[in-house]
Amino acid sequence: MGVFKNHILFTCPMSTIMPIVRPIGNSCNLRCAYCYYNSIDQKLCSSKVMSDKILETFISQFIELSGKEVTFVWHGGEPLLAGIDFFKRVIEIENLYKRKGQVVKNNIQTNGTLINKIWASFFKEQDFHIGMSLDGIRCCHDMFRKNQYGNGSFTQVITAINLLREYNIEPGILQTVTRFSLKYLRENFDFFVDDLKLTKWGVNVYNDAGNINPLLKNQSLSNDEYFFLYKSLFEFWLQRNNPAIEIREINTFISGVLGKYSGICQNSGICSSFIAVDPDGTITPTCESFFINDRYKINNNLLNNKLLTILNGDMRLNYSKVINHIPTECAECEWFSACFNGCTMQRDKKNHYIYCKGRKKLFSYLWGYLNNV
Repeated sequence: MGVFKNHILFTCPMSTIMPIVRPIGNSCNLRCAYCYYNSIDQKLCSSKVMSDKILETFISQFIELSGKEVTFVWHGGEPLLAGIDFFKRVIEIENLYKRKGQVVKNNIQTNGTLINKIWASFFKEQDFHIGMSLDGIRCCHDMFRKNQYGNGSFTQVITAINLLREYNIEPGILQTVTRFSLKYLRENFDFFVDDLKLTKWGVNVYNDAGNINPLLKNQSLSNDEYFFLYKSLFEFWLQRNNPAIEIREINTFISGVLGKYSGICQNSGICSSFIAVDPDGTITPTCESFFINDRYKINNNLLNNKLLTILNGDMRLNYSKVINHIPTECAECEWFSACFNGCTMQRDKKNHYIYCKGRKKLFSYLWGYLNNV
């Protein structure tokens, strides 16, 4: 455990906390079958939008506690439903409270369907980093990423990508792979590289822990399929022989295998470096994935507690102790520093990462290849 500026206690080696801010909570104009909130009411009403009071309270206090560089991640649901005036106010508040020499950055994760020229112009002017979800070719994307009327969103997403590029904005693409889309690995890779001209994207694996999502029965990847997915992507990447192409997970796995720092959360044990902020001012001690768990929401609201008090409180520190507990066999694994027991949300009842076997097999494969080049 270390000590940070203003006595914020940390339970991981990062020098800052990354805030995931949900200005409209789980509200969304899509009804993606694999969404965390697919079983929750996602309709938007005015009472769900973060108030100006809570917005200013959080931004001002977070900036005050931060160092020279501050990053806010705007998430959802679909954060663009908060409206462009909301984000103009975000910029006003950031400019009001940031100190001389302090740099404030904004990242936003969107489904892209609401992006138009007004949004694109604003993002360019304010230097927002845009993350968008795209699962590959039309059949893969539209299979599970539909709107409230049951229509696929592929065409809208492609239109948004092209529009952003007109404003010299290259969005970061995040692909979710299900058992269905696993059949189209080659087609999706070629589509990203040849048709969309992507050079960077991330790949998430769908897993329904506990089989609680009736919309996606039999869509979770097995350990063998996990290995097949990333082994295939690695081989596709090699075949291209183009160093400009970067697949986030492949880069991370290679770095981990070589003993270097793995930058993404599910491979580096930094779960407790995140906090998430709900529209009503509630703070959860990790990423937005845990908003479905009410036990982390008690007495941790910005309306009745300072952010510093919440960050140093028992809720966050106790949570960190729980999720950072590593099983003995995991800690003794030769690949521990490349894995850190995976994503907290994807662990079984014994606190083991569900894709442990798949990762071990993948890391061994990569190690063998890298040592025979």
